[in-house]
Amino acid sequence: MATAIEVLGRSGDQNLNDGSRSFTRPWIVYDAATEIEAQGAVMTAAVGLIDGLLLTHVDARESSDVQGVWECGANYGLTLPVEPKAPPQTNESSFNFEVSTQAQRVVVPLAPQSIYPRSGLSAPASSAKWLIGQQGDGSPPEGAEVQEPIASFSETHYLPSTTITAAQQRVLLSIVGHINQFSFRGWAAEEVLCAGVSGSQRGAHDWEITFRFNVRQHQTGITVAGVTGVNKKGWQHLWPRYSTTLDGSEPILTDVVDYIVVADVFEQADFLALGIGS
Repeated sequence: MATAIEVLGRSGDQNLNDGSRSFTRPWIVYDAATEIEAQGAVMTAAVGLIDGLLLTHVDARESSDVQGVWECGANYGLTLPVEPKAPPQTNESSFNFEVSTQAQRVVVPLAPQSIYPRSGLSAPASSAKWLIGQQGDGSPPEGAEVQEPIASFSETHYLPSTTITAAQQRVLLSIVGHINQFSFRGWAAEEVLCAGVSGSQRGAHDWEITFRFNVRQHQTGITVAGVTGVNKKGWQHLWPRYSTTLDGSEPILTDVVDYIVVADVFEQADFLALGIGS
């Protein structure tokens, strides 16, 4: 009668492109008269499931030195069927977030600029206060477009079909494009912009609604173009007002910043009206 003995270790571990895995465990079979008998001995003795993989087949090769001794390999690689994930139920939700960048024009350098004059010139003392792109004709500096970080997140809610009425859609219309009047999802008032709401009906029972939000944090006590103590809330717009000089009776704009102006450009809304909590 054939006897199968497992050899410690395994070989041939692979992670295939389709996500499946496979490996081989070595066995030695004694007193087997045929290849089929050697394979059967391993199939009987080997564990049928290891690390979520099934025993699929056995390779057998008779030893060239000893008759009746077979070197075998138990191959694992057929994954167990995965139970399909149940679809989200009504009143359940899912969440996603992203930290990315968006374009922002910067006029004031963050550190002293490097000045390289042409031969015969030296950097004037006023160069320490030059703004980015500033020329000598009195026109405002061009600045530079850079990428500033911005956080965004989205939530998908599965709401009863009775929730999304024409009246509720009008409420959503009044909130999209507005900033939060009160704190929302851990962010302070006026830091969150409701960027959009989209939905589709799932059968006759509920709606799949996705809410998208962008975030900008408040800034306190910052210095801009030499003006100190500037406070800017997340979605306020900050802009420099340059001084003017007269050329006769004609006002000429200069490149000197007199004021930093912070303006409200987004209206506020109570996000509780979205119906997804605070």
